[in-house]
Amino acid sequence: MVNPLQNQILSSGPLAAVHASRNNRGLTLLEALIASVILTGMVLATAAALSSTQQNGQFAEDLVQGALAADAKMAEILADDYANFQSYNGIDEAPGTMKTAQGAAFPISFYRIGRRVSVVSKRLTFGGLGGYFIDGLQITITAYDPAGVTLFTESRFAPQP
Repeated sequence: MVNPLQNQILSSGPLAAVHASRNNRGLTLLEALIASVILTGMVLATAAALSSTQQNGQFAEDLVQGALAADAKMAEILADDYANFQSYNGIDEAPGTMKTAQGAAFPISFYRIGRRVSVVSKRLTFGGLGGYFIDGLQITITAYDPAGVTLFTESRFAPQP
């Protein structure tokens, strides 16, 4: 039997935790189980957040590279003679197959980007100026990812010379 002096020492001294755990052995196992469930939940939540961050980072990189690829194709077309613009209509470079204006493959970092070109005749009419109009070609470059999702679209009107 524990005398009152020993009980006071056990409940307030460095052995208080040992004394308490002797009285609650079943509760310690339950606490450990609950703590491991909480810890597992936290690890899974962190892993999900990291995965989402990685996916968003990849999408942001694809958007930037899509804009660069579309702009490069637009610059290539506009540097050519107006008479050749229609020959670009319908070009579709699948992801991983894009070529530069000089015919070299795009850097490997662009492997997820594809682009297509549309060139259509268009007439711009200005009604407030007595029916004045300008004929030309509407050039549209669309960059897309392997799933076909449009990443970037660039469009420009080229007036007929």
